[in-house]
Amino acid sequence: MNGCDIIIYCLEKRMKKELCLKVSEFIMSRDDDQLKDLSVSQIAEHFQVDPSYLLRMFENYLKIDLEKYITQQKICRAAAMCYKDCTLTFDEVVKKIGFDDPANFKKLFIRYFGASPQEFAKQRRKMFPPHEFN
Repeated sequence: MNGCDIIIYCLEKRMKKELCLKVSEFIMSRDDDQLKDLSVSQIAEHFQVDPSYLLRMFENYLKIDLEKYITQQKICRAAAMCYKDCTLTFDEVVKKIGFDDPANFKKLFIRYFGASPQEFAKQRRKMFPPHEFN
């Protein structure tokens, strides 16, 4: 490998990593309605890349499957919803973040937070009453 090849290799690697970070920012910047229906193909279309290429690259550089990452973001949004709005029912939260299966959502939520959405919200409100942050 000559000097030019090394420079090109490093630039390509940097561009791929930057794209992955932009994808991550793109996902986090979506509002609840946009995140609800977000798919890998929509993200790939937005960034004008092939979906399978995007999946490989994201996992290679950020060490997490892109679809899992989207799911994690949805679960985190659900946690925030449970904490901020105690009037939301479990089914409303599930619907707002775009899960089709409430049982699967609850299982994932418990895996990430160690408590059901209702228990999580109750615990957090005890520790950090919402009015302290207004």
